[in-house]
Amino acid sequence: METSERESSILAEVFTEVQARFVDFTDLAHGWEHVYRAYHLSLRIAEQEHANRFIVGMAALLHDVGRTIQEPKKPHAERSAILATKLLAQYDLPHETQQSILHAILAHNYRRRVTPATLEARVLYDADQLDSLGASGLIRLAMI
Repeated sequence: METSERESSILAEVFTEVQARFVDFTDLAHGWEHVYRAYHLSLRIAEQEHANRFIVGMAALLHDVGRTIQEPKKPHAERSAILATKLLAQYDLPHETQQSILHAILAHNYRRRVTPATLEARVLYDADQLDSLGASGLIRLAMI
């Protein structure tokens, strides 16, 4: 599913915003490099699976942004969804689109026990897991 010019513009703005939030973040496993890889991998999978690339892209960019703030009582996926809600408020997105993005963010972390209920949530979940496998995971994906 192609993204519109407006959606591409929003993705570019959010990309820049999220990248800036990770500038001083030092967790190598969950830092900007991971978000960047998960974002691009998510978009590739979304294209193959005919998922909504805008929803997948936004969720991938925002899925770990909650790691950049300390709130020990809330899991990072929940913190990410809260930050995403605030960030998404500045864009006039349909309610269903916002909810789909937030669901994918909440469902990307298997520890939260939120089952990915949409194709877009499953795409992000898979991309996040594949990135955690490292180079061998990417090579296996390329062979498929």
